Amino acid sequence: MENFKWEEDRLAIKEVLDRALIKLENIIIWQATEAQKIIHNGFILEHNEDANSIILSKVKKLKSFKEHLPVYLKFMTRSMLIKGKMKRETKEFVVIELPDRIKLIENRQSKRTKVDDSQNVLFEKVQANTLGKSRFSFELLDISDSGLGLKMSDLNVKLLTAGDKFRLIKMQGKEIKIKIYYRIVHISPGDIDRHGKINSYIVGMKKEGDQ
Repeated sequence: MENFKWEEDRLAIKEVLDRALIKLENIIIWQATEAQKIIHNGFILEHNEDANSIILSKVKKLKSFKEHLPVYLKFMTRSMLIKGKMKRETKEFVVIELPDRIKLIENRQSKRTKVDDSQNVLFEKVQANTLGKSRFSFELLDISDSGLGLKMSDLNVKLLTAGDKFRLIKMQGKEIKIKIYYRIVHISPGDIDRHGKINSYIVGMKKEGDQ
């Protein structure tokens, strides 16, 4: 499971953005509304240091973001998250005002073990959503003492949100008798096809403890 640290060094942030600009790095741009997650793929066209903003080109030529909601950027070659403010959007590009700090991945406090064989994990949501669905199955990617890295299809991801609490029901084909709880700390796009369609999502869960 990913742990992030805050980076406030403007030079370090500039280096990451400039590297992404030079390499035309694929960036996932998304915004969460009450009804859905609006997601685009794009790359940086320009980094304006004076205006503290970046211009991103969008793969899908659609105008769909909401001005009053924050916009999130996830860089693919380095685990970095940016929560920015949309200044302008057209069908071709979007201008994002950058925050004073960004999130970068840091070393995990506990060792992560990658799962080689495909394994499903079953969770039960502590508070069911309005549609009545309470149990969710994920593919287990990695495990550590502090949490789990999971993968799920795009079919049910709209029913989940960061902060949701779950009880572990079944793991490695075995029912879990004791009460072990996890909480979602992040949801981010996973597999993306060449057309920019997101086919799966990565879900990070932090262990809450057992009872």
